Amino acid sequence: MPTQTVTFLLQLCPLPAAFVCGRTRFSANEVHITRYNPDYILLFMLHGTLWFTENGRETCLEAGEWYVQLPDMYQSGLRPSPDAEYYYIHFRPSVFPRGTDTGLFPSGEQAGVRLPLRGRYEDDSLLPLLEQLRQQMGRPDNIFAQQTLFLRILDIWMRTASQYTGSCSDIRDPLPQRIMSLLCREYASSLDRAALEHEFHYTYDYLCRVFRREYGQTPLQYLADLRNRWARELLAFTDKPLSDIAGQMGYADAFAFSKRFRQRNGISPSDFRRAQRKISSHS
Repeated sequence: MPTQTVTFLLQLCPLPAAFVCGRTRFSANEVHITRYNPDYILLFMLHGTLWFTENGRETCLEAGEWYVQLPDMYQSGLRPSPDAEYYYIHFRPSVFPRGTDTGLFPSGEQAGVRLPLRGRYEDDSLLPLLEQLRQQMGRPDNIFAQQTLFLRILDIWMRTASQYTGSCSDIRDPLPQRIMSLLCREYASSLDRAALEHEFHYTYDYLCRVFRREYGQTPLQYLADLRNRWARELLAFTDKPLSDIAGQMGYADAFAFSKRFRQRNGISPSDFRRAQRKISSHS
């Protein structure tokens, strides 16, 4: 299949988040569902041929291809998709809806990469990660592991997309992307200036310059924001005790975590959780 010229922007600040993951197989005469699609949906074809239309335009996907279904599209199936089988992930391009004031990324500082809507994947490491995400998705006590898996899938997929198109126009320097990937994978570990210098073989001052040019922050500033965002998610959507969240965020104990959380958010973790529960109960 030739590369499509249509692209979409995947925001990296704040990070994307998955909220549905599944696997489906069509019967011999089954056609794609007719619906209005409000979500971003990432498909990874496993077997067969999938036929569907988006706003009247028909698309055909074969085994070994990935595809991004964009939101605000009317979808239908004009013909059967015999034995079509694929993984699908519904996701948000960033953790917070567009226009949300998080206090972390003022307007103009969000970064992203522009990716094509389709391509081929040849990395077998994707498939076990997709199956793990499918099995864990929907468990409210395991949101941290779910999103970590999703970020690993995105990391592999984005590299595939870059290779398929030959380039990603919004990625100007691969070093900031490698730093970002490390921060997303290892943010619960004791990352510091020395660890980053050892990993990338540059001085921390140089790493700061290239990373700030791409994302508007130093690596350690971004790491602190990343930990804070995940802590807020875990407090709001899980019942994990503070000690467990502290460990997952790389803090020595719940006291150190609570002190840092209050400094950044102006409220204690316990009060934040209670406030989020109250908002949810009234929504």
